[in-house]
Amino acid sequence: METKMRSSRLEGLRKRLGFRKGFDVAPVGRACGLNLWSDTSIEVEILSFSPNFICSQFQFMNTGDKAHFTWVYGTPYREDKNAFWHWMENSLNTTMIPWFCGGDFNEYLWSHEKRGGIVASHNRPRFLHNFMTKMSLFDLGFNGPSFTWRGRARNGDLIQERIDCALENATWKSVWPNTIVSHGVVLGSDHCPLIINTNPRRYICKKLFKFEAYWAKEDDSYDLVERSWQTSITGPWIRLW
Repeated sequence: METKMRSSRLEGLRKRLGFRKGFDVAPVGRACGLNLWSDTSIEVEILSFSPNFICSQFQFMNTGDKAHFTWVYGTPYREDKNAFWHWMENSLNTTMIPWFCGGDFNEYLWSHEKRGGIVASHNRPRFLHNFMTKMSLFDLGFNGPSFTWRGRARNGDLIQERIDCALENATWKSVWPNTIVSHGVVLGSDHCPLIINTNPRRYICKKLFKFEAYWAKEDDSYDLVERSWQTSITGPWIRLW
């Protein structure tokens, strides 16, 4: 009964947010649970799924472009990590079409992506790094806060980690080279959302005029200033002091 009520609430939320289609992977007890929502601008084909991932293919209706998306929820349990990452490396396949792989991997790449708690060991298993190497995936980087998750250790110390990230293959890079990943504002969760923009706007600003000191050493500079003072200028004056 509780599962049905949760599904009903999610369905209502999806519709209120304007997403016309949805694919849900039911949680196991109170753990896991994945939801993939989309609008009418894309056609979604579900390729495979489990409590820890959804593999899908998108076709963008306005351009006809296709892309492969893998949405991941990595296991947070240390005793399950070896089996989980072994399965990821041997079950997913590289592809020549654009591939985006992202989500909560429950793993960080580098020691500086963790602050607080037990100091990361240099000999720790590099699950995410090994997966990226085998799948030929690259970190898209991010804008915004350095960490995507925060929690408390048993002694109350604050722990922050970047365990949510977005990965791309070389084809994605060539098709959408300006993709930007932003860490959004944390609302009702201990994780911040990842906001992916494949076609960000570019704002072109006028460069401010700056006087270069070496100009004063040029012989022509004195003539230029003298001619400028002798020139009659009409129009509104702007006071600069």
